[in-house]
This record gives sequence, C-alpha cells and structure tokens, in this order.
Amino acid sequence: MLKVSFVTLQCAYIFFLLIHYILIYLVTNIGVSRFKVRKILKTLPYVTAEIEPNITDELPVDLLAEAALIKLEKEVYDSLKYYMRLMKTFSGNKDIFISRSCKRNRPIGTSTVISPSGPSKTDHERRINFSFSLANMIKMTHPTESQLLLQTLNLSKRLEAEKVILQQASELVADQLIKMDILTADTRDGLKLKSFNDDFDEDILPDDFTEDKLSDAKDEWDINNIE
Repeated sequence: MLKVSFVTLQCAYIFFLLIHYILIYLVTNIGVSRFKVRKILKTLPYVTAEIEPNITDELPVDLLAEAALIKLEKEVYDSLKYYMRLMKTFSGNKDIFISRSCKRNRPIGTSTVISPSGPSKTDHERRINFSFSLANMIKMTHPTESQLLLQTLNLSKRLEAEKVILQQASELVADQLIKMDILTADTRDGLKLKSFNDDFDEDILPDDFTEDKLSDAKDEWDINNIE
C-alpha cells in the first residue's frame, strides 16, 4: 500500500503561465498506469488515498485464450477500418484518421501470430494500449460507461465492447449514407469486404511526425463528433 496524493500521482506537470501578475499553474495530468483506491484518507485541501498501484489486465491463461484474443483484436481493428472508411465518404471527412496512439498499437505483423512459447507479455501490453487508444476515440453516452470500459481488467471484455460499439455505429452510418444517396448498398458491401478481408490500412492512418514529442492531445478524437 502507498499513501499518495491524486494531485501528484504519476502525473507530469507541463507548464505554467503568469496572468495579470498572478502565478496560475495549469496542470496537465498524463496517466501512465492504473491503480485501485483502497481507502480515502482525506479530501481537503486535496484528495489523499491509500492505493494499490500498477493495476493491469490479466494475461491469457493459455494458447487457446491467446488465439481467441488475437482473433478478437483483429475483428475490432477491421471494424474500425470499416467505420473510418464509411465516415470518409462524407465530403468533409476526407482527412480524418485514427489516432497516432492507435496507429502505433494496432495489430499488424507478428503481433497477430501465436507464439509457441506461450502468451507474450509484450504483445499483451500492446493489445492493452490498443484497446485504450480505441476507447479514447469513442465517446460514450455517459461518463460512467467510459469508466466501466476502462476499469475492467478483462481485455477480452473491453475489446468485445468496442467491437459492438463500432459495429452498431457502422450500421447507423451506412444506413444514413444510403438514405442520403452518398453511398449505394454495393459500395457499402465493397467497403466492408475490403475492411475485413484485406490488411491494407494506409488510407486511415495519420502521417508520421518528425518529432514524436507532440502531445497526443489531438488523438482524443471523438468518433461521434464529426462535422
């Protein structure tokens, strides 16, 4: 157990500004890991709690569980590709892309192959990061829903929920596009076939930046906030 302040816990203090001769600190908190609150110690002048640090999703128990997870993650990413391509058919959405974090952690190459030595911790961490990157792109109806999606320690449940959200959103968008005569049923089917049967994804990826020090704040893209 550790006694820590929520204000200082695993956060980065980014910058401060002097406004009207008053020193005002603008703090940006960057989460680097999850923790579980065991006991609230006090609430003023700020919340202090007893916590259990470094909470993470459980590793797959065996190769069968690993295979199921690989398959599920691929289905989630294919669903994301399909959704993005549907959205890009709107005239004002040609330049929308997945987040840089999602791009870095997407399932490609050897990360989609089962290792004979058993579940890989590296691949597991990448999958966790992918699921969080995608969750960050999705705006839930209520903050509690987002919290439940993020706090579960079952990676399969998080990915399954994200797949359902993307599938439902894609159906709604596709129906709307067809009603607006922007898309035909045949074009919709072609986009879906391409998304689920072809590994190509360059059309939904953001450009790489020379300086990767740029904040991922712009990655907090809301798939429901498309004009």
